[in-house]
Amino acid sequence: MADIEAPSLPLLAGLARGEYPQARELFDLVLGELGLLPLTSEDLAKARWTAAQWWAGQIVGCQLDPVHGAKLIYEEAAAELDYPDALQPIVDLARALDLPNDQPPDQQHIRDRVTSAARDFLATEARQNHAFELRRMTRRDRFTESEPEPVLANKATYLATAREPVGWRTGVRVRGAPRP
Repeated sequence: MADIEAPSLPLLAGLARGEYPQARELFDLVLGELGLLPLTSEDLAKARWTAAQWWAGQIVGCQLDPVHGAKLIYEEAAAELDYPDALQPIVDLARALDLPNDQPPDQQHIRDRVTSAARDFLATEARQNHAFELRRMTRRDRFTESEPEPVLANKATYLATAREPVGWRTGVRVRGAPRP
């Protein structure tokens, strides 16, 4: 298994559904055995943001059921990040699914709203990242070899954020292309 020596890893991989409460403790043990600890709170927060962005991209790209994705973002990212404003629309939709109700919510309507909220989240994140890159570029006027030109994370992010014709790999506006 990829030359990884961690005695607790097979135990973690072999957990049955009823043993999931033990997963966090075993995961920490595996990280310790692999020498990947200590994780700082900043590292964990960054990982949760990355996971939320990935799940949102999977929702927008129709690779993850929006209801399941909203619950993952709510439980695994937003709850651990103290419910940031950027994730609040998805959190609200996930909570609406869990409310006791006389009439079950319209699943397709919820799926559409979650997909829209995920697209908006990705667009907001991309704008913030793009603004950061622009500030960085204006300070140095160009990218160096060690810091390549920014590339959009994936096609779902591109599709969610495209407001004008841009090259999907480079994020640079295509000259002469008509505006939408």
